[in-house]
Amino acid sequence: MACFVAPLTEAIAVSLIKKAANKKEAQAGSESVSPSVPKLLLSKLGSLEKLLWGGSALLIIEHIWHGEISFTAPFFTAAAEQGGLAQMLLEIGTVGVSMSLILTLLWAGAVVVAHKITAPSNVLEEVK
Repeated sequence: MACFVAPLTEAIAVSLIKKAANKKEAQAGSESVSPSVPKLLLSKLGSLEKLLWGGSALLIIEHIWHGEISFTAPFFTAAAEQGGLAQMLLEIGTVGVSMSLILTLLWAGAVVVAHKITAPSNVLEEVK
Protein backbone atom coordinates (compact mmCIF):
# COMPACT_ATOMS: atom_id res chain seq x y z
CA MET A 1 0.00 0.00 0.00
CA ALA A 2 2.38 2.70 1.17
CA CYS A 3 5.57 0.91 2.17
CA PHE A 4 7.55 3.19 -0.15
CA VAL A 5 6.92 6.18 2.14
CA ALA A 6 9.67 5.13 4.58
CA PRO A 7 12.47 4.72 1.98
CA LEU A 8 11.25 7.88 0.23
CA THR A 9 11.50 9.79 3.50
CA GLU A 10 14.98 8.37 4.09
CA ALA A 11 15.97 9.34 0.53
CA ILE A 12 14.94 12.93 1.22
CA ALA A 13 16.86 12.91 4.52
CA VAL A 14 19.99 11.42 2.90
CA SER A 15 19.85 14.01 0.13
CA LEU A 16 19.66 16.82 2.68
CA ILE A 17 22.49 15.31 4.78
CA LYS A 18 24.65 14.88 1.67
CA LYS A 19 24.02 18.48 0.63
CA ALA A 20 24.88 19.77 4.13
CA ALA A 21 27.98 17.55 4.33
CA ASN A 22 29.22 18.77 0.95
CA LYS A 23 28.64 22.37 2.00
CA LYS A 24 30.52 21.89 5.30
CA GLU A 25 33.34 20.03 3.54
CA ALA A 26 33.72 22.86 1.05
CA GLN A 27 33.90 25.38 3.88
CA ALA A 28 36.22 23.31 6.09
CA GLY A 29 38.56 22.16 3.33
CA SER A 30 40.21 18.84 4.12
CA GLU A 31 39.13 18.71 7.77
CA SER A 32 36.65 16.10 8.93
CA VAL A 33 33.04 17.13 8.38
CA SER A 34 31.71 15.57 11.56
CA PRO A 35 33.55 13.65 14.26
CA SER A 36 30.55 11.39 14.93
CA VAL A 37 30.02 10.25 11.32
CA PRO A 38 32.83 8.39 9.57
CA LYS A 39 34.13 10.34 6.61
CA LEU A 40 34.13 7.13 4.56
CA LEU A 41 30.35 6.77 4.82
CA LEU A 42 29.80 10.47 4.08
CA SER A 43 31.87 10.15 0.92
CA LYS A 44 29.66 7.30 -0.30
CA LEU A 45 26.26 8.83 0.48
CA GLY A 46 25.60 9.30 -3.23
CA SER A 47 25.24 5.56 -3.76
CA LEU A 48 22.79 5.21 -0.85
CA GLU A 49 20.87 8.20 -2.17
CA LYS A 50 20.55 6.58 -5.61
CA LEU A 51 19.48 3.24 -4.11
CA LEU A 52 16.76 4.89 -2.03
CA TRP A 53 15.42 7.18 -4.77
CA GLY A 54 15.48 4.39 -7.37
CA GLY A 55 13.86 1.84 -5.08
CA SER A 56 11.18 4.31 -4.04
CA ALA A 57 10.42 5.17 -7.65
CA LEU A 58 10.08 1.50 -8.58
CA LEU A 59 7.80 0.86 -5.60
CA ILE A 60 5.62 3.82 -6.56
CA ILE A 61 5.32 2.49 -10.12
CA GLU A 62 4.48 -0.97 -8.78
CA HIS A 63 1.81 0.43 -6.46
CA ILE A 64 0.27 2.47 -9.29
CA TRP A 65 0.31 -0.63 -11.50
CA HIS A 66 -1.59 -2.64 -8.89
CA GLY A 67 -4.12 0.13 -8.24
CA GLU A 68 -2.96 0.91 -4.70
CA ILE A 69 -2.27 4.53 -5.65
CA SER A 70 -4.65 6.68 -7.66
CA PHE A 71 -4.29 10.10 -9.19
CA THR A 72 -7.28 11.47 -7.28
CA ALA A 73 -7.64 12.23 -3.59
CA PRO A 74 -6.99 10.50 -1.18
CA PHE A 75 -4.31 9.03 -3.55
CA PHE A 76 -3.80 5.91 -1.41
CA THR A 77 -6.78 3.69 -2.13
CA ALA A 78 -6.54 2.14 1.34
CA ALA A 79 -7.16 5.54 2.94
CA ALA A 80 -10.64 5.60 1.41
CA GLU A 81 -11.61 2.34 3.13
CA GLN A 82 -12.81 1.98 6.72
CA GLY A 83 -9.77 1.20 8.89
CA GLY A 84 -7.49 1.46 5.88
CA LEU A 85 -5.47 4.37 7.23
CA ALA A 86 -4.43 2.40 10.32
CA GLN A 87 -3.47 -0.56 8.14
CA MET A 88 -1.51 1.74 5.84
CA LEU A 89 0.41 3.32 8.72
CA LEU A 90 1.15 -0.14 10.13
CA GLU A 91 2.57 -1.21 6.78
CA ILE A 92 4.76 1.90 6.60
CA GLY A 93 6.00 1.27 10.13
CA THR A 94 6.75 -2.40 9.64
CA VAL A 95 7.49 -3.18 5.99
CA GLY A 96 8.73 0.26 4.94
CA VAL A 97 10.98 0.86 7.93
CA SER A 98 12.42 -2.66 7.79
CA MET A 99 13.16 -2.28 4.05
CA SER A 100 14.91 1.03 4.70
CA LEU A 101 16.87 -0.32 7.65
CA ILE A 102 18.03 -3.46 5.83
CA LEU A 103 19.00 -1.49 2.73
CA THR A 104 20.98 1.04 4.78
CA LEU A 105 22.79 -1.67 6.77
CA LEU A 106 23.66 -3.59 3.60
CA TRP A 107 24.92 -0.36 1.99
CA ALA A 108 27.10 0.46 5.03
CA GLY A 109 28.50 -3.08 5.07
CA ALA A 110 29.25 -2.94 1.35
CA VAL A 111 31.02 0.41 1.74
CA VAL A 112 33.20 -0.91 4.56
CA VAL A 113 34.03 -4.16 2.74
CA ALA A 114 34.81 -2.32 -0.50
CA HIS A 115 37.06 0.08 1.39
CA LYS A 116 38.95 -2.79 3.06
CA ILE A 117 39.41 -4.55 -0.27
CA THR A 118 40.61 -1.47 -2.16
CA ALA A 119 42.63 0.14 0.65
CA PRO A 120 46.40 -0.20 0.41
CA SER A 121 47.74 -2.94 2.70
CA ASN A 122 49.98 -0.54 4.67
CA VAL A 123 46.97 1.59 5.62
CA LEU A 124 45.21 -1.48 7.02
CA GLU A 125 48.29 -2.39 9.05
CA GLU A 126 48.41 1.12 10.56
CA VAL A 127 44.79 0.80 11.68
CA LYS A 128 45.49 -2.44 13.53
